[in-house]
Amino acid sequence: MSLSLRRALTYSLNRNPSPSLNARRTLHSSRAMAEVKKTTPKMRQRDIVSSFLCAPPVEEGGQHRGKWAVCSGTIEATDASPLAAAYREIAEETQLTPPSISLLRRGRPFTLRDETISTDWTIHPFAFLLASPDTPITIDFEHTEYTFVTPSQLSEYDTVPALADTTLRVLPGAEVEDALRTLRSDHTSGATALATLALLTLRRALLPPLSTAPTTAVQWRATRLLAWTLAKSARPAMAPAIEASVFGALERISFSIGGVGKNYDLKVAMEALSIEGFREVATKAIEDVMEAREEAVLKLASNFTACVQHSAGYQAAFTEQRPVTLVILSASASVAACVADLARAAAATKMGVRVLVLESRPGFEGVEIARAVLDLVGSDAEVEMQILTDAGVGWAVGEADFVVLGADRVTGEGDVSNKTGSLAAAGLAPTVGNGCKVVVVCCEEKIMGDDGGGAGLAEAEADGGEENEASEVTAAWPARAKEVGELEGVKVRNPYFEWVPSRFVDVYVTEAGEVGVEGLKKVARERRELEERLFDGL
Repeated sequence: MSLSLRRALTYSLNRNPSPSLNARRTLHSSRAMAEVKKTTPKMRQRDIVSSFLCAPPVEEGGQHRGKWAVCSGTIEATDASPLAAAYREIAEETQLTPPSISLLRRGRPFTLRDETISTDWTIHPFAFLLASPDTPITIDFEHTEYTFVTPSQLSEYDTVPALADTTLRVLPGAEVEDALRTLRSDHTSGATALATLALLTLRRALLPPLSTAPTTAVQWRATRLLAWTLAKSARPAMAPAIEASVFGALERISFSIGGVGKNYDLKVAMEALSIEGFREVATKAIEDVMEAREEAVLKLASNFTACVQHSAGYQAAFTEQRPVTLVILSASASVAACVADLARAAAATKMGVRVLVLESRPGFEGVEIARAVLDLVGSDAEVEMQILTDAGVGWAVGEADFVVLGADRVTGEGDVSNKTGSLAAAGLAPTVGNGCKVVVVCCEEKIMGDDGGGAGLAEAEADGGEENEASEVTAAWPARAKEVGELEGVKVRNPYFEWVPSRFVDVYVTEAGEVGVEGLKKVARERRELEERLFDGL
């Protein structure tokens, strides 16, 4: 059953999910919108958010099993972003706020023209997850009633326009939902590894039995929608790498088929290409992107080694005939590759490398990166590896020449989102470090696309960041400590990521070399422009 809500001014309705998204509840409403801007002398432009509220699965037979809903409302000038507007509208119309709800998915915005009122509606779809299937919904004065309906009853209702299209943009098929669930639940892999999984998902979806598209045009649209879903919804805290990878694949596909990739040229080329031909070209493009990403990591590692070897800290260690000391944390394929490359290069000049690894609770990813570095180095060099508690970060930074951080997200302004613990390590460097420098290493795919107005970080932080189960923290506690965590009034927190302000970063290194903030801004701008080209009209 699905939940339908009726109000005095407009109709409302909701939609059931795909089989893999059963046991969900939804609520939809729409409201009168204030004019935001004019796009032409005749057509007004109004921007709204449309948000599905979804409950997690419940036991067989629950009254909320298989339910969906949406809240809609205008994006006000005071809203920091469409996502912020969605949270505000939900709170106003249902009294639901975090942590009762959390962002699950964002769909590709689209425009709906209403000639009867000379208005273009730009709809920003979102899906939110209810913390519990029993989370109470308190509708406000704008609504008169709500009821539950089955998907088969959808056509019996007088719905708001484009509800079906809106639904498809946030509720993908079962296979896609399974892939998204895998990406969301992976709490050990870094952003680079998750981006690879996203590319593999995109490739699988091109081929039968997952693909049933009858024409190339239909397949191209489905591929773009899937790429958008993977980029924006798989793992928001690690979105840039996933986004850059799948969008890069789309760019290669469009270039391979339509040459310069202009909309008109691409449309003509698509019409002349068989569905089998499209799948072959698209598969090859995705594989090319995967190969290019591997090459980018190798270039990044080489550039990091050059950066360190030309630094004052490295020269001081060489002069003092002591190992160069690095502090690292969490699981990052990029950091592991960089440290291993430095170790091999240092060995050629009889230099030692000492690596102080913070264990990175609660998943102890630091232990995993220690193993990864040693495996990459092999017998080519000697690495003095020391693993210590996160609480020892002050001592570690005091011993270090460099704090080396990976990045899950980097804004055009140079702020870096990485595993919790990064801020302490970076912030301590100028305080307790003896000339210790903070180096951020990442491929350009980690740089967030801007929105043309500088709201990238506001959008990134609008959902409050990613926080996971308290049980991950308490699992390592002794029995007596676990009892404390269960006491009334005690809440165990498990934030996974945090932002390191640019003022704490000394150097950014990518596959292009050392870059400054202007270089980051350039990449961020290019990301936005690519997104606009790829999804224009979708």
